[in-house]
Amino acid sequence: PNPAADGIAVVSFNLPEKSTVALDIIDPMGKVLISETLPDMLNQTFPFSLSDRSSGVYLVRVKTGDNVYFRRLIVMK
Repeated sequence: PNPAADGIAVVSFNLPEKSTVALDIIDPMGKVLISETLPDMLNQTFPFSLSDRSSGVYLVRVKTGDNVYFRRLIVMK
């Protein structure tokens, strides 16, 4: 989802089987800005807006079952 121009980003999922996904967007200070639980995900996209946030580097945390993934997200305005 890198970079997020105009404050809009999209996270894509390509999972081997349907699973509940916990998605968090975290600011540079560690505060969770967006927290979503998405049931029955497989191959889908999830758009979200950071237009009310300042430019910078944010973290995307995705949890599926016992797995946790982190990606950096750059917001440019």
